[in-house]
Amino acid sequence: MPERQLRSILIPVNTDQRSVPWEMVDVAARLAAERRSVIDLLAFSPIPLSEEMDVDLPDIDSRLRGLSDQSGSWAARYGIAVRCRHERTRDPAATILEAADRGGAELILLGATDASDTTYRRLARDTTARRIAASARVPVMFVRPPRTGA
Repeated sequence: MPERQLRSILIPVNTDQRSVPWEMVDVAARLAAERRSVIDLLAFSPIPLSEEMDVDLPDIDSRLRGLSDQSGSWAARYGIAVRCRHERTRDPAATILEAADRGGAELILLGATDASDTTYRRLARDTTARRIAASARVPVMFVRPPRTGA
């Protein structure tokens, strides 16, 4: 049976984060390099119900450029391209699932971005991560950053 080819690997990241966790990009780039696919970086901005969807997002352009540049330079080490796009959302899980379906992703990478608590238990308690894992039509892989400090 031939190995299933990955057309793209989806990495969703909240624009509130200062950077894309390098270990997520590293895992995605290694997998993409083996299968000659690309990485789709979905930068999403959660918009609270109390705000209009077109609310001004301070410094969003520079944050998006930073996320794109960081992930692109890391993936380039493996000869992999990163396609970056931004979406505003009230429902991050639905937005991520729709992006995976629309973009033909064959894998979704999720990871802990809070350096103070990077356990799998925390990820398992996260409602967005649980909804994605339960509803995705493609495999979902959880990536935990290395522990910092001693």
